[in-house]
Amino acid sequence: VYSANGDASVTAIDVQAGRVLWRASIGSSAFGGAFCGEQLLVANAWLLRFDRRTGHKSDEVGGPYTGFLATTDIESDGRYVFGMGRRDSGPDQSSEVAWAVRCG
Repeated sequence: VYSANGDASVTAIDVQAGRVLWRASIGSSAFGGAFCGEQLLVANAWLLRFDRRTGHKSDEVGGPYTGFLATTDIESDGRYVFGMGRRDSGPDQSSEVAWAVRCG
């Protein structure tokens, strides 16, 4: 089980053993997450990519440098992760945008 927590962390739990497998700090509360193969993508102000088994954060997708912030729950079809967000720069700063990120 994976949980994006209000304490600005993501936690992987082995329910059968009743123990935490890993916990990673994400800097702010999460809005949602989705699986892409062996990756767990979590949306907070950015879209963060984690290894599902180890909790290692491999990169951040989106955020201020790309012009959108991930702001809603996200979904995956196994090939792409989809979501909605808002622009964080430019003349249409408050407009909603749809986005997709390829898995892998």
